[in-house]
Amino acid sequence: MIGIRSKVIIAGVAALALAGCGSANLGGQPTAVTVTAAPGSPEVAAVPTDCITESVNGGEVVCGAAATQAAAANAAASREAAAAQRAAAAKSAAAQKAAAERAHAIHEARIAAENTPISATLWGEVIRNPDAYQGNIYTITGTVTEYNINSNTLATQENAALVAEDDNGNDFVVEAPASLLGNVQPGDTFTAKVTVLGSEEAQNTVYGGTTEVPDFDASTFTITG
Repeated sequence: MIGIRSKVIIAGVAALALAGCGSANLGGQPTAVTVTAAPGSPEVAAVPTDCITESVNGGEVVCGAAATQAAAANAAASREAAAAQRAAAAKSAAAQKAAAERAHAIHEARIAAENTPISATLWGEVIRNPDAYQGNIYTITGTVTEYNINSNTLATQENAALVAEDDNGNDFVVEAPASLLGNVQPGDTFTAKVTVLGSEEAQNTVYGGTTEVPDFDASTFTITG
C-alpha cells in the first residue's frame, strides 16, 4: 500500500504541473512551474511537451506562450548572427577582389606604358633631369654614335655600353649585356626598353673633357635601321 500511495502522490503532482501549464496558456501569462517528486519516491513527474526547462538544477520550467516566444527569440538571434557572419565574409571577399582587380589594372596600364614609345614631352624632361626619373621604365629610340664592346668606363650595371643621340642631338648612354647589343654599329638606329639609372659621367670624344649624360639600362634592344 505504501508503493501505491507514492504513485498517487506523484500523479497528483504531475496533474498540478499540467494544470499550471494550462492556466498559463489560458491566461496568456508566462507561468513557472517547479516539478518535484514526493519524498522517497523513485519517480519524477514528466515535464509537459509545451514547456521548456529554464534551470536544470531547480527543475523550473516555463510553459505555453512564454516557452514559444523564448524559443522563437533564440532562433531569431541565431539566424541574425549567422546572417551577420555571412555578410561580413561576403564584404571581405568583395574588398579583396576589388583590390586585386585594381592592382591588376595598374599593372596592365604600367606594362602598356612601358611598351609604348616615350612621348617627346616626357623624353625632354627625362633627358634634362634623369636623376628625377630613376627606376622608371620607358621604350626609347636613338641613333648609335659610339659603341665599345669592351667598355669599362661607361657601363655601370652591365658589361657593355654605347653612346647614342636623339633627334635633337642630345647624347645618352645605353647599357646592356654584350649579347643583347650584338653587332650594333655607329649610325644604326634602334628601339630599346630601358630603365632609367640616372646620370653618368662620360668623356666627350669630340670636344674633350667629361660631361654628365642620362644613363639607361636596356632589357630589350632592336636595331631598326
